[in-house]
Amino acid sequence: MATRTSTEHATFFTTDRAFRDARCVSKDILTKRIFASLSFRDPKKFTAVLMPSMYGPEVSWLRDEGVPRRNLFAIERDRHVHATLKVPTTKKALPVQFALDHVPFAVASLVYLDFFGPPNGKHLSAFYKLFKLGLIQRGSRLLLTFGMNRGEIFSNNLNKRLNVEYAGQAYIEAAHERAGGPRISRVTHHTYTSVVGYHTANFVTTEVRF
Repeated sequence: MATRTSTEHATFFTTDRAFRDARCVSKDILTKRIFASLSFRDPKKFTAVLMPSMYGPEVSWLRDEGVPRRNLFAIERDRHVHATLKVPTTKKALPVQFALDHVPFAVASLVYLDFFGPPNGKHLSAFYKLFKLGLIQRGSRLLLTFGMNRGEIFSNNLNKRLNVEYAGQAYIEAAHERAGGPRISRVTHHTYTSVVGYHTANFVTTEVRF
């Protein structure tokens, strides 16, 4: 496995599993609770697009429910992490807005996208594509995690001007309205924190049911 050396990679984007698990205790508790609410009545038909952090347990949880490996598709833009993936993925590391073009199934039962920073224009493009491609249909579940601590200056200022409590929902609704899609039946926001050294990072997971 290749070793990354930048400060960013040495903190939140780590190749050390123990470090990842230590900082993601609250995150894993929340995510597992949400996954437990999913329906696996016919696991061989359940499909999932996943973009979690490295060593995330989501693949194992789905496999334990009987979901075939071929029904999973991973998205990863970091080439080091991409090289370690054990489930179907893109031929090379790609950002989410481009990787979605390569999802091998028509409809996703679950789309779970885990972002480190707040939403921006690239995320809007990705959400638009989710609906335009028809990956999200009635009965699908969409999980989006955004960081609340950092981001590009332009995006941060724009998000403040939106004057909403959770910017992620505004981006989802904008993409949904533009591209069309199944009726949104419920939106729930879950917050949690991760501690790395002396730094505390705040996150919000937006759960959208269709």
